[in-house]
Amino acid sequence: MKNRVNNSIWRTLRRLIKWIFSLFLYFSGYAYINSLINKNNVRILVYHRINNDKKDLLSVNVKSFEKQMQFLKENYNIISLNEMLEYFEKKKHPPPNSVVITFDDGYKDNYTNAFPILQKYSIPATIFLVYNYIGKNILFKWDSNVTDKAVSATLNWTEIIEMSKRGIHFGAHTITHPILTEIPFNEAKKEIRDSKLKLEEHLGKISLFAYPRGEKDDFNENIKKVVECHFSCACTTISGTNNSNTDRFALKRTVVEKDDESLFMFKLLMNGTSDIILSIIRHSYYGRKLRKILKLK
Repeated sequence: MKNRVNNSIWRTLRRLIKWIFSLFLYFSGYAYINSLINKNNVRILVYHRINNDKKDLLSVNVKSFEKQMQFLKENYNIISLNEMLEYFEKKKHPPPNSVVITFDDGYKDNYTNAFPILQKYSIPATIFLVYNYIGKNILFKWDSNVTDKAVSATLNWTEIIEMSKRGIHFGAHTITHPILTEIPFNEAKKEIRDSKLKLEEHLGKISLFAYPRGEKDDFNENIKKVVECHFSCACTTISGTNNSNTDRFALKRTVVEKDDESLFMFKLLMNGTSDIILSIIRHSYYGRKLRKILKLK
């Protein structure tokens, strides 16, 4: 009960901070200037669940998701993660205002709700899978309090293989989704290596990786070196944009949340307002201290 109250407090504070700073950055002209500065950089978006759950912070409403995809299709150049890496490898600029779409964890609604929309607008995407949860009736630990268990269902192999044949790429997100810096190093190495090997048994070559949770403290140089031995890149959830000078094993991604559902907030997110806001909420000294007080991860 206490943890639920703390989560409610945290969510309210997050929403308040995001709205206040977003409006300030918009009317100050920062958002517009930042979009011009980062015109040749690539923003990678990360989604989790696409459904109509009104309480889950990481769910984006289906209609809102379609409006976001339509907006991106009309105003940005949507490329795949692999295409972005190819540009960077050749030290070339991707098309101006390029954006990449990714999903973490492999929820079933990525297939039932997101996939038809991605197909409708011919949008490529990458889904990072947690191997042990594929096609199994088990919940991620952070979904244990979800009332509607269908919301937390995960993809099965039939759905994954169908999507892989129709333009969706897949990457590894470990075997069991541990925070890699919080487990023994040998276990972390096994989580990284085996996630690639097991996925390749079904899907062929897997070269893309995303760190579980993906914040600054969730990976380090030793973890990165292991990932480099098996993958061509690794994604974080540190907000920002990427270019050819960005560390391939610390790629920045911008998390899209329920608070970003309105097209106005989504436009601000694309203009870079979230980069500053999420740095305050997630990575600053005071943000971490507040989360520690509330006993939140």
